[in-house]
Amino acid sequence: MEHLGIINNLYNQKDVFSEDCCYKLISSLFCYTNKYFRVEEESMMEHRYPRFWEHRDEHLQIINEITKYNNLLNEKNDFRLVAKNIGIFLCRWFCSHNLISDYSYAHYINSITYTTNYNIV
Repeated sequence: MEHLGIINNLYNQKDVFSEDCCYKLISSLFCYTNKYFRVEEESMMEHRYPRFWEHRDEHLQIINEITKYNNLLNEKNDFRLVAKNIGIFLCRWFCSHNLISDYSYAHYINSITYTTNYNIV
């Protein structure tokens, strides 16, 4: 949940936020999603998660949204608007993707681990 740290950094810098901070924020989101989503998707494939493609589509939507904010920053150069929208996006990402989709995957992993460890079929 590294992106919670990103949310906290955004909030803590709200009074001194700059264009440079906005570019760094977008860059850190790209780095985080590339690393985290790849690891998570590999795990899903390894464990044959039945909702893999649906979950992967959510990842692609998140990456597309980050790309949209990057493009908006480059085109409009209104870093305050972009930062505000990214803040809303990050909260929505945490509430919808993490608390619902990732939780569903965690529940699946726990259920197959329990079944495997106790030979319950």
